[in-house]
Amino acid sequence: MAAMHVVASTAFQLRVCTGKVCKKQGSPQVAQFGKDLGLPTVEVQTCGCLGGCGTGPNVAVIPLDGTQPLLLRHVGTPQRMAELLREVCSQQVDDTLLKATELRLAGNAAARRGDLQGADELYSRGIELAAPTGRHMLLSNRSGVRLEMGDAASALDDANAAAECCPPEFTTAAIRQVEALLRLAHHRAAMDCLLAAQERHPSWGQSDEYLRCVADVQKAMAGAGR
Repeated sequence: MAAMHVVASTAFQLRVCTGKVCKKQGSPQVAQFGKDLGLPTVEVQTCGCLGGCGTGPNVAVIPLDGTQPLLLRHVGTPQRMAELLREVCSQQVDDTLLKATELRLAGNAAARRGDLQGADELYSRGIELAAPTGRHMLLSNRSGVRLEMGDAASALDDANAAAECCPPEFTTAAIRQVEALLRLAHHRAAMDCLLAAQERHPSWGQSDEYLRCVADVQKAMAGAGR
């Protein structure tokens, strides 16, 4: 990564390139990590190509006081993003949160290659760290792999726990609840979960994803003769 230096501004916008090359190098995960931190003085967005393809992921740091923007390269991991926030924006990232995020991303990679047990163990280690934020994502992801492994009851427990601690816009927890409840043939409860999630996040109720979930539940209810 290029040398960093502290910028005097107290508020920043970070634009993370998610162009074809940077995307392959992990920029969407880095951008999501920055967003999930919820830092009040740092807005994280994704953007198109910033140039320098092959030396990314690239991040433009834009001070909101009008001073000169910076273009930083090789910001390809949560650790690199944490360094950027600390050294350029004077923002500290909790070490436990950073480690939990790394475990979550490692779990995601294990799940993608079919190692569900390994993914479960990585998510569990992340949950045990009790990081200040991000627990809902670890629980939701572990719910998904446990459902794939055939443990619908444990998947539902994780999904319920994720729903209790997630922000309203995190609708994945509701989807995990519905998936587990359908596997357990609790069709009415699945519909109730969807309706509750729609009340918390009304705009989701207009999305294709929500409508597909409703259709899946209705189909299951019809098939069960209920």
